[in-house]
Amino acid sequence: MLIETNDPNSNWHEVMRLWREICWFRTSDEEVSRKAKALLIALWNEKDWLKSEFPNRRNYIEDFINKSQYLCVVADLANTLKHRKLSRKRSKGSEVENLWRSTQAGFRNWEIGTIQVGEREFVAISALFVNSIAEFEKLRADLYYGKRSREK
Repeated sequence: MLIETNDPNSNWHEVMRLWREICWFRTSDEEVSRKAKALLIALWNEKDWLKSEFPNRRNYIEDFINKSQYLCVVADLANTLKHRKLSRKRSKGSEVENLWRSTQAGFRNWEIGTIQVGEREFVAISALFVNSIAEFEKLRADLYYGKRSREK
């Protein structure tokens, strides 16, 4: 099935599948770059999937994302892929168009390549994905399991 709308976790499963494929480096640089773009879009789609699943928590979801420097960069990168240019930036890093071009060149070196996530903060490109996935996992746990997940 192309899109499984009956399973609210379908998009998240796609995020994790793409992440595993990128981590194993069993493809060419070009293929890794394509999968990284797909992962950015799937990660950013997760916001809308969660808003659909929890319509009464839409503002909470937006606030959570706006407080995460990693998810703001993911938002800018995914929206640049979708729209080509940004009308509104969420991140505090450098211009996203330049960030994306610089990450595409030699993506195989993503472990040591860096990306700007704040005015003066840079992280490894891999860390952007790792931290973004972790942030979404926190948000998902809070939405699905509530306060109990934060107490553990």
